[in-house]
Amino acid sequence: MKGGRRTARELALKILYQTEFQSFSQSKALKPFLENFFEKGNYSQKEKDFCSEILVGLRDNKEVIDEKIKDYSKNWDMKRMSLVDLNIMRIAVFEMICKKDVPGKAVINEALELAKTFSGGKSPAFINGILDQVLKEVNSLERSD
Repeated sequence: MKGGRRTARELALKILYQTEFQSFSQSKALKPFLENFFEKGNYSQKEKDFCSEILVGLRDNKEVIDEKIKDYSKNWDMKRMSLVDLNIMRIAVFEMICKKDVPGKAVINEALELAKTFSGGKSPAFINGILDQVLKEVNSLERSD
């Protein structure tokens, strides 16, 4: 059974994929786009709110998030990564660095579930390797504070 946050992560992933070829990054365009998208489904307010939080967080922190992914994806140009895999990692990295209410290991597990559902092959292992390194960095930074 899916929880509200898992559904919200799936929605965010679908929206990111759908809009990858459009520009919804401008703050004025994001809100109407999300309202239109949410009207087409039966989502709880919690799911809509968390999905929106993810998307706004990704928009506002994209450079930092992408830099973290780039740091640990040795020998992989981000342009060569599958859009699905990249966006799964972006969602997870956002949660690890900007949200502290979900343990990092749980964030990684959720990302791997998304990868098993929406990606394939070796993607879960690839994603796990990168996210595990990001989590180690995040945890070491928190301990040093």
